[in-house]
Amino acid sequence: MLPSYRGQGIARDLILAVEQRAGQYGLGEVRLSVRLVLESNRAYYERLGYTFLSYGTHAGYTTPTSVTLCKQV
Repeated sequence: MLPSYRGQGIARDLILAVEQRAGQYGLGEVRLSVRLVLESNRAYYERLGYTFLSYGTHAGYTTPTSVTLCKQV
């Protein structure tokens, strides 16, 4: 995101829109994956109420490279 647009809540609004739509469709939860090296991104989603679900490993790697988080909606 361009620096001039940071801190305005755009990402949060997009996430809330996804959560709202998931609720409208009766899905019950939203899941997302974050690369393990992007610790600040994971912390951001956890502040929004997402919790650990599982680890994932990208093709060609032998150890986990991502984490899947979920939130009930």
